[in-house]
Amino acid sequence: MTAGDNVRLVQQQFEAFGRGDTAVALGPVADDVDWQAPVSAHVNPLPWAGRRRGRQEVAGCFGQPVPAVRPQPFQDLTFTAAGNRVVVEGRNRGTVLATGQP
Repeated sequence: MTAGDNVRLVQQQFEAFGRGDTAVALGPVADDVDWQAPVSAHVNPLPWAGRRRGRQEVAGCFGQPVPAVRPQPFQDLTFTAAGNRVVVEGRNRGTVLATGQP
């Protein structure tokens, strides 16, 4: 696959996550994936934050309930590719359910 093909694939994964279709989103994830999401300084532990190694760990974090935060769609996503590596940078927000604050 070309770098452009890889970017399109990752974009499709984010679209699937946005629809709540984790099965489709995780379909092309490799068994040896190194998945990293920054840890929030405001609300922890967030089930999707931190580092996951391997397809099973990544799938597990998306199956967890999010009792403290209602996530909002990703914003300002930038996809950068080099060979078979795609880096996604962007922002995401959520509402703390206990306070109603972002």
